[in-house]
Amino acid sequence: MTRTLGITGGIGSGKSAACRILEELGARLFEADRVAKDLMERSVSVREAVMEAFGPESYTPALNRAWLAEQVFGDAASLARLNAIVHPRVQDAFAAAHEVAVCDRIPLLVHEAALIFEVDLDRVLDFVAVIDAPVSVRLQRVVARDGVTEVAVRARMQHQLPPEELRRRADYVIDNSGPLSMLHPQVAKLFRSVVAGGAP
Repeated sequence: MTRTLGITGGIGSGKSAACRILEELGARLFEADRVAKDLMERSVSVREAVMEAFGPESYTPALNRAWLAEQVFGDAASLARLNAIVHPRVQDAFAAAHEVAVCDRIPLLVHEAALIFEVDLDRVLDFVAVIDAPVSVRLQRVVARDGVTEVAVRARMQHQLPPEELRRRADYVIDNSGPLSMLHPQVAKLFRSVVAGGAP
């Protein structure tokens, strides 16, 4: 049986690191943000819908990512409009990936996404795990990783649910406030529990 697990958490929490460990343990990874990017760059129907919603400047002729980001970030209505175009197609892609994983007898299909509860994706997943770390630690990580300002990182944080709400709604909470050596055993335990189908 192929179980499904959502991995989410605030920016800089360590979602990717946790997913790499899960892959090493035998899970298959579905990266929602990468799939969304591919759809926006390659899907004709997505391109047409985005241009209809935001104008021809959205593609010049390739996806004008920086311009589109300016239109949606800080504007909840515009962001919701973009999500309404992209997220249903990402969910279709995940459903297809799940069918393949079942055929391949993969024990666990991991759906990594910045937004899970925000787009009601938890309804179609067996479990959701939140990777958590203090805001101060996350800020340091992203500033160092992306070479951006703390102000810019905080602005991106505003588009996700508060950490306490993520923790409240999660089936599992993984503490990634320390080094990678502390993350690995927690993720290994998560893998065993979810594959077994047991309650957290």
